[in-house]
Amino acid sequence: MDAAIPSPGCALNEDAVADRSPDPAPWFKRRGYPHFDRPLDLEQAQRLVMDPGAVAERGFLPFLAFDIEQRRYKKCADGTRRMDVKRRPVAFASHSDAAIFSYYAYLLKLPYEEELRNRGLTENVIAYRRFVPPKCNIHFAHEAIAEIERRGDCEAIALDIEKFFDTIPHDALKRLWGHVLGTDTLPPDHYAVFKAITKWAKADRSEVFKTLGIGRRQAENWRQPATLCTPREFREKIRGGELISVGYMIKGGRPVGIPQGSPISAMLSNLVMLEADSAVAEEAKERGVYYRRYSDDILLVGNPDDVTCVEKTFKAAMATLGLDINDDKTKRARFTPDGDGLLNASEPLQYLGFVFTGKRVLVRPQTIAKFIQRMKRSVRSASRAATAAGRQGRSGKIRRQELYARYSHLGPTQAMLKRQDSPTLRNNFYTYAVRAAREMQRSEIKRQLRKHWPRLNAEIELAGG
Repeated sequence: MDAAIPSPGCALNEDAVADRSPDPAPWFKRRGYPHFDRPLDLEQAQRLVMDPGAVAERGFLPFLAFDIEQRRYKKCADGTRRMDVKRRPVAFASHSDAAIFSYYAYLLKLPYEEELRNRGLTENVIAYRRFVPPKCNIHFAHEAIAEIERRGDCEAIALDIEKFFDTIPHDALKRLWGHVLGTDTLPPDHYAVFKAITKWAKADRSEVFKTLGIGRRQAENWRQPATLCTPREFREKIRGGELISVGYMIKGGRPVGIPQGSPISAMLSNLVMLEADSAVAEEAKERGVYYRRYSDDILLVGNPDDVTCVEKTFKAAMATLGLDINDDKTKRARFTPDGDGLLNASEPLQYLGFVFTGKRVLVRPQTIAKFIQRMKRSVRSASRAATAAGRQGRSGKIRRQELYARYSHLGPTQAMLKRQDSPTLRNNFYTYAVRAAREMQRSEIKRQLRKHWPRLNAEIELAGG
């Protein structure tokens, strides 16, 4: 999975097991998107999820599915840059279903975390877990780079599991789900959740909006969570209109795939890898190889021959699960001391949104390019909004403060946070990069950002701000 723009700020790895918060319901989150049912408050959610009988008998609603588009610029052989669009499918569960998924992910975390401790995997599996003190991609990348620098003469191999969530095998997931619960047969409520997340159904969001007469502009500006339709409209227009389809697929005769975007998907993506992680980590430990897995991104560091052996073990474990390695994304970097206390690299190593050349650590240039493109689109959008406001007799000036909040070191004002407090608003990519420079003690990352403030203001001026 591409890191794209790293998670803003440096928030905790989500979906923690040992939640140390005094929050009595750390699994609960009020979700702000329109769906086929109404949003739940905490009391409603607790009544729903803490009734195993009701969960076991529940009819789960289809996911709303859509693609997130990411523009990518690739350098061609003639030196020009070509843009293509990468589409990543995601799916959102209904509010009630999301509460159930979130609660059952919470129930699985303690036994899963205990399995990691028993198998000695707490340092190897780093995605979607809570660490004390808190860690995020900055820390994981920094630790990996420090390990390479400590070893000096070594090889690093970065591997990628192809279409990981889309090809998670249901049979292995069910078996390991029961294993961490200490049972061969899933309890009825757990089995109902398992079926809902594996035999999942979906409805294309754009087709749903079109069928219900929801325009694009109305959908984009839907600020408050709302019910898309009545139960009768759902039966007649959505189910009756044949907008619902199967979300999973068959690969090699096995049903595979879970939706990306559900509150339980991250937990299950770790769970299904439990035995593979154990086998690979054991081999890595015997050979003195550094092994880390962040979801579908794998890093091996060590003596070249030993790394190759562990790589073979990992590929064999993936073959057993029916998962494929994306060979096009497999990268090897050979590091050797240069005699001046630094390292030479056969090629730069890219890991979790950072690039290590042996001498410098940088944020991926593609990531910064995406951030700039997103900033430019936001400025143009703010300009259009200001023009429309001017026609209505209101202020026609671009709201600089909102752009500064999302795209500069200034961040949001307290008044803005009172209106809309969210991780993406509180911590933008700029502040993430600044924190990376500080945590890693790498001034070269700050130098990557030095032109951003004048560029942002120039874009605003150009747009009429």
